[in-house]
Amino acid sequence: MLSFPTEITVSKSKVPIFAIALLAIIFAVGLFVVGYDQGHIFSIV
Repeated sequence: MLSFPTEITVSKSKVPIFAIALLAIIFAVGLFVVGYDQGHIFSIV
């Protein structure tokens, strides 16, 4: 009887928290700039 070696490889890719926070900040600033340019930021007040 032949025995084959079994090897299980588990790869986890974890995105760093600071990368998600940085992208969220860039998104928020971009949204503010576009809203300010289109005049929608201060139209609520």
